[in-house]
This record gives sequence, structure tokens and C-alpha cells, in this order.
Amino acid sequence: MRLAKDFHIDLRTLFKYSLGSGGLDISEDALTAVRACRDYINELIEKDTTMYGVNTGFGELAKVRISSEELDKLQENIILSHSIGVGKIACPIFIKGAMLLKLRTFLQGHSGVTEALVKNIALLLNKGLIPVATETGSLGASGDLIPLSQMFAVFYEKGEFYYKGKIISAQEGLRIAGIEDFSLHAKEGLALTNGMQFSASLGGISLFRLYAAMELFLKLAALQFEIMDVNPLPFEPEVHELRPFPGQKTAASLLYKYLKGREINKDNMKVQDPYTVRCIPQITGGILDNLAYVRGELEVEFNSVSDNPLFIPEKDLYLSGGNFHGQAIGLALDSGAISVSVFTSLLERMANRLINPNLSSFPAFLVEGSGLNSGFMMVQYAMAALANKCATLASPSSVFSIPVSGDQEDFVSMAGNAAVKFKDGAEIAVEGLSLYAMSVFQAAHFYKGALSDNARSLKEEFSSVWSFYEKDRFLRADHEKILEKIWEVIDNSDAELV
Repeated sequence: MRLAKDFHIDLRTLFKYSLGSGGLDISEDALTAVRACRDYINELIEKDTTMYGVNTGFGELAKVRISSEELDKLQENIILSHSIGVGKIACPIFIKGAMLLKLRTFLQGHSGVTEALVKNIALLLNKGLIPVATETGSLGASGDLIPLSQMFAVFYEKGEFYYKGKIISAQEGLRIAGIEDFSLHAKEGLALTNGMQFSASLGGISLFRLYAAMELFLKLAALQFEIMDVNPLPFEPEVHELRPFPGQKTAASLLYKYLKGREINKDNMKVQDPYTVRCIPQITGGILDNLAYVRGELEVEFNSVSDNPLFIPEKDLYLSGGNFHGQAIGLALDSGAISVSVFTSLLERMANRLINPNLSSFPAFLVEGSGLNSGFMMVQYAMAALANKCATLASPSSVFSIPVSGDQEDFVSMAGNAAVKFKDGAEIAVEGLSLYAMSVFQAAHFYKGALSDNARSLKEEFSSVWSFYEKDRFLRADHEKILEKIWEVIDNSDAELV
């Protein structure tokens, strides 16, 4: 991937890079912008201009002036002191994404970092060295201070790297990269820790996965509708032209496409099916429209200069502001968590439509000889538990601010927690999707009609990980296999919905 000064990162670019193995190449125009801004900072330092975080303390300590002899030490101290970190260790794909987004900010030439820092971040990525950091700690206030500090503490030989499937020490990682005697200079520690790149990476990668999961869901839903002999009228394009929400039209058109070629048995068809059949375009459409808002906010963040202070050399401007504040994406990711909760609840209701003997035309709990065999009874229990868990994650973080830094940072966004909740919810939704897939494939065994291309393709794709449940067996093993397959499908998806 070539990183020019004005290169654009969208959801697909972030996802494909973070999960891929391609390298980075920084263009000369981007490096020219970085050098110009660094030269400008050096001029201001020589003039003894007071600049926040360059020659002052941080947060409430901004009133403390730092001597010129201690400017580099100040940058080391912010990295080390802010590297507290709590919660789970973040998956390397999210950290890799955050590093790409950090480069995107720096290469616009307004952060004042050195060319050497930019090249060393790219070098780590190209060598497959991904720093280790924990998920929790960011308030989305002066950016993702805590996780970003942990990530870049490796330049001081602190912490660890992911490398070739293992975790190695920072010292060993720097040796592999060939980085020796490197230290941060004035402004660079602050530039590394300010910004919302970690939260944006968590949110962006999880959002792409959610889109891919919803695309697979619509294919599975079409298979379910096919074997249930549902009335096709709710999916006709004319219905959705009369209420043209974009997400509704998209969901309906995909269902219409996936149902093409199905065998229709009018003798089994109802005049009107329940909501978990005929309203799927409207329900999933509402989710998709909300996710489009989430995507829009994230993609603005991906391509912004999320840092403080900022410099515009060509206008002789030093600007101390708040471009590190995460309120916009905090609200968006909280909203996204609500969509995830709705989606996971829908999966449970649709599986219940197949499993519940009071609603289904299939054998009770999708197994012959029920009574002796419990069949899929507990599958619905598990899906109910997942839906409830996602509902708790839908409680917003961004409405609850806790002032920090001696009340200098007196209204924080909590976007870091919103991002973690959204990521967790999306992963739970994929587990729910795997249980739903099991239910659909099991029910499809009892259907004796001819299948559409979509239905045959799905059954063939999952035939290696799912076999008919003839009598009770150890279901966890089945679930683990199908869940692994679904993650493989999602992470290799082009996500038509994106």
C-alpha cells in the first residue's frame, strides 16, 4: 500500500490491510510534508515559543514550563507514565489498524513528528512487528492515551510485540527491525498518544465484520424462508419502492436475489407470515441505515488529523485545540452497539421459529425422537443468553463522563469503552449467527423440495463442518467447528453490504 499525503482510508481498506500481509510504502510528497512541519516546530522551539506538550507539562500540568534540556525526556515520560493498561490484551489486527491510522494522521504534515518516527512505525509494520496493548483505559478524551502509550513504549524497549504468532520482548523486536538508539523528540510522545486511532480501529474492523456477518445472515434467512414455504410477496421490489429507506431496499433486494429459483408450494403458504419473515427487510434495513451512520463517522475519523497541538507551517500557525476528543465516534459506536443488540435478538427469534414445536412445522426441537432426544432445545437457550448479553452492551458509555486530570479534562467522551463494547457485541453476534446457521442447516435436512442456487451453495460451503443431527450428541464440538468456519467466511468476505 502506498501512503501518499492525501491517501484515503475507508472501511474496506482498513480491514483488508489489518488482516492482510501487504507492506507499506511512504511517498515522497508525504515525507516532504512531515519534514516541513518538523522544521516549523524546531523554529518555534528556537524562538522559545510556549507550546502545549512541547515545552509544557500535560493536562492540568500544562502550566508547568519545561526547560529546553528536558524536552526529549518529557516525551519519554509521557509514554512510560501513560502506559498503565487494564483489561484484555487487544488482538493484533486492531493494533495494526491503529498504527496505519496513526500514520495517516502524521503524513498529513500537521503533527510535527520527525521523518524518522514515521519511517520506524512503517518499518515495524512491514517487519510484522505489532506492539502489545490492552483494550481498556482510553476515555476518548485527549485521545486513546493509555493503549497508544503502551503501543509505542516499545521504542523505549518496554512491553512486547506480536511476531509470527508469538509474543516477544520489545528489545528482541527492535533488534529484528534493526532499530537502534532511537528516541522521541519534542512533541513526538504527545503526538503518539493523542488521537482516536485505537478506538477507530476497534470500531472500524468490527464494523466490517458485522457487515459481512449480516450478509451471511441474509443468505441463511433466504434458506430458512425457502424451507418454510413463506409467502414471497413481502420481498417484491415494488413493496420497498413505496418506503425507500436505503437499508430496507438493500436488504430486500438481496433477499429477493437469494430466493431466486426457489420452489414455491402454495398449499403450505400462509396469507401473511410473522414479523420474523415478512418484516426482515424493514428490521435489517433499520440496522443497516444506522450502521451507515456509524461508518460515516468512523471514516471521517480515519482520515482526520486527530492530534493536539497542530501546526500549519504555510500559514505560520500553531494551534492548540481539541481534535483528539472522541465524542463523535463514541456516540456512533454506542449507536452501533444498539444495532448489534437488535441483530442478535433477531437471530434468536428466527431460530426459535424453527426450533419451537408450537411454531414450527419441523420435528420438535429439530430432532426426530424428541423426548428421548432434546435436540436443539438448548441452542435456543444459548442464543437467548447471547441476546441478553448484547442487550447489556447496548447501554451507552458516551452518556457518562467522569472528569479527569484535575478537572482540566472535565468532559470526556468514553469512546474507548464504546469501541470495546461494540467490538465485543459484534463478536457475540457472530456466535449467535453460528447457532442460527446450525438451526437452519438442521431444519433444511427435513425439507424435501428442490433447493435454489443460494441454498445449495450454502449447504455445500458448510458441508465440511456440519452434519445432520440425528440424535443427541456433544453439541459444543459442532458449534466450535461451524463458528470457526463462519469467522473464516467473514474474514475473507468482500462484504457486498459495505
